[in-house]
Amino acid sequence: YYSHLDQGKMVRADLHEGLDNTLIILGSLMKNEVLIEKEYSQLPEIECNPDELNQVWTNLLTNAYQAMKKHPESKIWIRTRRTEDGPAEGVLVEIEDNGPGIPESVLPRIWDPFFTTKDQGEGSGLGLGIVKGIVEKHRGSISVESQTGKGTRFKVRLPVHQEKGDAKVAGVFS
Repeated sequence: YYSHLDQGKMVRADLHEGLDNTLIILGSLMKNEVLIEKEYSQLPEIECNPDELNQVWTNLLTNAYQAMKKHPESKIWIRTRRTEDGPAEGVLVEIEDNGPGIPESVLPRIWDPFFTTKDQGEGSGLGLGIVKGIVEKHRGSISVESQTGKGTRFKVRLPVHQEKGDAKVAGVFS
């Protein structure tokens, strides 16, 4: 249902609103089986395509939930904060779970299209590849840390401002 990636425009948006809306939508899926802890810092609005970023949050949160399905005391932390990477102002969104973690042998392949560790019929293996593409389209970066038996943390870094000369946003902010 996310096939029209290039059709959205870049606008100023509140990341917390997108994260909260995603949690509302996923609430019926998670059915209170996972404790969600939000640690939001004050963030500026960022120039982005909110629908695309909501896809990123949906994917990362769904993966975390699915990894912890039968895990006791399942918990997901969502943390946000401002960053100063050199001259550019940015934001960092961390989505961390206390699930089983991603095996070290699998970690290098998680971004590969069609790679999945899920049972047949459960996942297409497209999710994290699409997530990475969206984050990079927003001139951001995504990284992952995982420890077997302790959980996984994805870090999404995004700039506050897109470059006005960028073809992807040309004309939107003029």
